[in-house]
Amino acid sequence: MDASDAASALEPLADHLASTRFTVGLLGAALLAASVVPPATAHSVSEACGHDGRLDDRFADARVLYLSYAATIALAAGLVLIPRAPLVRILYLTQALNAVLLLPALWVMRRLVADRSLMGTHALSGAGRATTGIVLIQLAAASVRSAGCRSDAVPRRGVRPTRARRDGTAGAAASAIA
Repeated sequence: MDASDAASALEPLADHLASTRFTVGLLGAALLAASVVPPATAHSVSEACGHDGRLDDRFADARVLYLSYAATIALAAGLVLIPRAPLVRILYLTQALNAVLLLPALWVMRRLVADRSLMGTHALSGAGRATTGIVLIQLAAASVRSAGCRSDAVPRRGVRPTRARRDGTAGAAASAIA
């Protein structure tokens, strides 16, 4: 499955311009992500290393920021430029990793916000602790439930998904792409 399959699946809804609209939307999303994710990651790495770097600082003053910024871009570009890389599968698996890492990250943030010595009067209240505790429990339950999802939900290289017929029933079984 690739982007052209997704664009052609939109044809019944978006007429003959489906692939053009899909391409413009995908390009816009990619440009937005490319302009937001690397600097945000670089700032996070810089702050985690104890450095307060800004993009308007000189390289000598914000070395960790600029090196992590360059590393993020190089890693992403290197991953995308691998010949015949299963990009849709990579996207799916990175989102799965994001979901797995979300719960521990929220737990750490909750502990930081609840710390009165750190947050002072802005620390999490009793009601806030209860609410965030319930949300964390619900997220953990959703993660456990989703762990039981079918493994064939991840697109595999060389397998084309079935297309729905006009009568609403499923088409022929998935066929291997030659």
